[in-house]
Amino acid sequence: MSESSHERHWLGKAMLAAFGLAFTVGASYLLNQSIAVSLVLWAVFGSVGVFIAERFHLQLSAPLSALDQRLGRPRLIRTGRIKNQTTVPRVTEKGYLDFERGYLKATQAATKTLKAFTAEMNAQTPKLVTQTARTETIQGTSVETRLRVANETAALIDRHAARFERLEVTYRAQCEAMSMNLVDMLSTAPSSGNLGEFPNVLATAQEHTAGSRESMAGYRDAVIKTRKMRVSQPLNQACDRLILVLDRVIEDTDSTLKAIADARRVISKRWPKPPSSALSAPSTAGSRP
Repeated sequence: MSESSHERHWLGKAMLAAFGLAFTVGASYLLNQSIAVSLVLWAVFGSVGVFIAERFHLQLSAPLSALDQRLGRPRLIRTGRIKNQTTVPRVTEKGYLDFERGYLKATQAATKTLKAFTAEMNAQTPKLVTQTARTETIQGTSVETRLRVANETAALIDRHAARFERLEVTYRAQCEAMSMNLVDMLSTAPSSGNLGEFPNVLATAQEHTAGSRESMAGYRDAVIKTRKMRVSQPLNQACDRLILVLDRVIEDTDSTLKAIADARRVISKRWPKPPSSALSAPSTAGSRP
């Protein structure tokens, strides 16, 4: 019998033994209803199975050993990292020019969003004026008529709040980018450079931003007064939605004001103004005592 046929012969015996094991255990349990008898039979056939498997392993050990010898008995060798090995990082930190570009792009984008806020408020104002006039003309009418007009006002305010919500999400991301890049730009730029009129530009931006915040806060207070009237449930809900988004816009504006204040502190620390005496003192170069 050849070596391969001999291996198949023992493999067949192993499969027959396993089949006999399963059949005998199942039949014994069905006939005797005894787990103990099944375990005894399982032990007997398990011993036979182990013997057959071991014999099959011995049949394979010789060819595997010969193959290992022909391959030169290769072994897995772990290679450790070489000490002091330097690798170039894939991502390095940004420079002040990157921050400057990011600040300018975010500022331009935020300016467009603020214009969109203004356009939305300008478009909403005449609609609210018209709706307020309608509310005054229906005083004394049936409750159904007054409730219908109030709910129309609620739908108008709700759509207005939805547009504000979309703008606010964009504006918040722009404010965060603008604030981060502004402070990082001034913190990393060479202090030997001249900022020119930029400090004055920041002061003007701070003043205008504070005025914008005051205007938005006044608008929110007007909506709060309408909400306190508790006219109808839809109108209360619409006012709550608008008040919430106006609060977020004010938070965004506050973060911008904080960033401008931080930037001005960085400027005063890294680009301190010369003493006033040095600016006003006349030059004595070339003069005689």
